[in-house]
Amino acid sequence: FIERSDIYSMPTVTVHGSGTTNPEFFFHEVMDLFTTGLRIPAHMSYRAVGSGIGQDEMVGSRATAFLPATQFSSGDLPLSKDNFKAISDRGHEVAHIPLALGGIGVYVNIPEARAGDHQVVLTACDLASIFDGTYTKWSELAHEGRNKFLENVDKSIFTVHRKYGSSSTFGFTHFLKAGCPSQWSKAGGAIDWPCDSSSANCNSESSEGSGQVKAYITNNEYSIGYLSAGHSFPTELSEVAIINKAGFPVVPSSDGILAASRSIVWPEDPFQSFEDVSPINVDGDDTYPIVLVTYVYVRKDLTGLGTAAQLVKTFLTYCINEGQGLLKKYAFVKVSETARALGMKAIENLEMPAGSMPFHLEIDAEAIVGADPFTVSMKRGSFATSSQEMMNKRVTDLETSVASIDHDGDDHDHDHDHDDDGHDDETSVVAIVGLVIALVDLVLLGVVLVFLRGIRRSVKEARYLSQMTRGPAVSEDHSQNSNASASAAVRTMQQT
Repeated sequence: FIERSDIYSMPTVTVHGSGTTNPEFFFHEVMDLFTTGLRIPAHMSYRAVGSGIGQDEMVGSRATAFLPATQFSSGDLPLSKDNFKAISDRGHEVAHIPLALGGIGVYVNIPEARAGDHQVVLTACDLASIFDGTYTKWSELAHEGRNKFLENVDKSIFTVHRKYGSSSTFGFTHFLKAGCPSQWSKAGGAIDWPCDSSSANCNSESSEGSGQVKAYITNNEYSIGYLSAGHSFPTELSEVAIINKAGFPVVPSSDGILAASRSIVWPEDPFQSFEDVSPINVDGDDTYPIVLVTYVYVRKDLTGLGTAAQLVKTFLTYCINEGQGLLKKYAFVKVSETARALGMKAIENLEMPAGSMPFHLEIDAEAIVGADPFTVSMKRGSFATSSQEMMNKRVTDLETSVASIDHDGDDHDHDHDHDDDGHDDETSVVAIVGLVIALVDLVLLGVVLVFLRGIRRSVKEARYLSQMTRGPAVSEDHSQNSNASASAAVRTMQQT
């Protein structure tokens, strides 16, 4: 064999990140691709705990000598001036790597809006009046030309906001301050809300994460809150159209987010402060007003991480190149070529441990190189990943079939007899049942995936313990002979 057999008994390479909840599913998918694509033992994880905690764990504290708690972190806002200064004052450097663009949407649970297929349209000042307790009834939002259907909705407004520091709060409150400065003055990742659970004149709740915010709006009629557009919303919720700076109602579409991003002036150096980078409430007829850039924060000096430093570098390289193709399914928009080039400049300048082995990415099949233990191969898979791809295809096909049935129904003559109507109903039921079966299959697949990961981890631990018990798998002389034999084998294959 070309390589030494004891390479598979090496300690597990670990990479851990933390931060914003918005791109968590993207990170989890890429990490699964990496751990499946590697032959050496590797474990990668991402804690979705909010941008505020992500920044705290990258900056560190006096107790940690301002050293980071994770190899990388992520947030949808730049490091604050104080955080950036805390790092730089101690001789450290940190990079902002632009990863994706996303919008913060506003969502409501108003039965009358769903029943009548109405869309709520709000200005920045409308939202400020809701979240500061000035408006307490939905009927107060009925204006000439918009929201007329709310005239008779004499129901109390229930607001929900994030409890701890978060990028969605940062984007939402900065929009209120920029769009309605006469009424709203507080902006940041965490603020003292004028209307909270202790207020007597308004109904308000705070929730720990995006999932809890979504759950609150879903479970409470006549409620309103803000979420990343990447968190798909259930049918109980309605997306609010927000009046942008040019006076047009818009929702967080890809085109509107991309239009807002064109206003960004990027710093030339990825290791300098990004505090002034903001695409919130910018000019343009089509721009969506609450747009955030998702960043990866990483320290420049990774020399203390060993092999993990090289895996972090390869992981980040994939995320801002080939991985950009995965963003659309999570409601994110790709960054521009200028932003991507800035990110690559940061990655190429990360400091690696001396003598550490770089990882290689195999995208297209490469003989010999693709089988190397330090190659992350996108051609290598598992039963779990293959099954997931099959299930995704089945769900997509079923959704296409259901959409086709709906379209055919719209084209039919409405004078069909009752037998035809019954046939249409039966076809729709079959399609829905098929979709439910596919979703059940996905749940079962998740159980299988967890089971397989447990087995894989147990095998790795057993190999490692076995190696520790046996001692070194080969002597130094044997290692040199093996390397010589490997070189000879490679030369023979090249000649062949």
